[in-house]
Amino acid sequence: PVALEAKETKLGTISFRGHQNLVCCDISSCGTLLAASDAVTLMLFEIEYEKDEDGNMTIRPSKIKLQDSLAVPCQTVKFASRETLICATLDGPINVIRVDERDDDDSSSEDSGRIGRPSFDASPAQTIRETSMHDFLFPIQTIATSSDGLWFATSRGAVGSRDTRVYRSQGNKWEHWYSLPAFEAPVSTVQFRTQGDGVELILACSNFTSYVFGVTGKKLGSWSEGIGFPATENMPKDLRYSHYYPTRCVVNPASPKMFLVGSFGSFCVFDTSRDLPKYCKTVPPSHVRGRKRKRRKMSLDGNDSSSTESNCTICLRYNGMLFLDFISDNEMLVVEQPWLDVVETFPDALDRKMYGS
Repeated sequence: PVALEAKETKLGTISFRGHQNLVCCDISSCGTLLAASDAVTLMLFEIEYEKDEDGNMTIRPSKIKLQDSLAVPCQTVKFASRETLICATLDGPINVIRVDERDDDDSSSEDSGRIGRPSFDASPAQTIRETSMHDFLFPIQTIATSSDGLWFATSRGAVGSRDTRVYRSQGNKWEHWYSLPAFEAPVSTVQFRTQGDGVELILACSNFTSYVFGVTGKKLGSWSEGIGFPATENMPKDLRYSHYYPTRCVVNPASPKMFLVGSFGSFCVFDTSRDLPKYCKTVPPSHVRGRKRKRRKMSLDGNDSSSTESNCTICLRYNGMLFLDFISDNEMLVVEQPWLDVVETFPDALDRKMYGS
């Protein structure tokens, strides 16, 4: 791994003025659109990148006006493509927003003639209203989209059927494809991956139990069928007794058979071409946060996780992870929160007890 200082790679900061904290945000894959929501409204921006004479890069955001029916607070937002933004509102419905390039000849807009005005228009494309008991109790926590922009999945983080749902694009409309069954623990994160000519959905529960579903066939994938359903008792013991819970799932474009399930303090690598071991391999092997196990017991179980052929590998090298994803083939970006920098922002202690003489 190569450590990069934020001061050397930072392009800029987009600050939002107001009394509300941001709830969610997402940037399009092309890097030209940014969507963010606080507890009051949804905001959409066009981002332009400029270089000065010295070669320094700067960013300039321009706010795109939204209709009142679209500028509602959202729990999570996700770009399915540069033209499609999927927004899960706090009230329950899913708003699909269409983002099109503005006609240069359009002078009717109130932004006409203003320097830096956005070159995109946003319009409502569809409103999806899910109907079940969980829709009124739990807002949508996670949205995942496929790489081709034809599928998206939602999860509310509850326990029960119809909690995780899959939608597919049919022309200009999205239709409900199917709902996944109830699991033994709440679903924490979902992610799509392309496997051959088909699309599969990976999901991880709060206890690190992971499943792979065939989207088009509406059934368990071959890897999950081999593990069994429910799969908790067949998962490696290191994951079943983990103190963390998954927050993200990512797939390496160069190795679609492998996927990563990450939390704030670790991530685990699964290889769906191999069976699950009883114990996971830990990297680094002697990390202070690693679970200590007796070597003799592992040999009696007939499964030594120190083998390089071990399927499940837990990485404890990073901590306080704010972001983890692949930016290209075999190239992953991890953003950590340096706790010492956070401590420096704390005010002085009001009272401190002194011990000793």
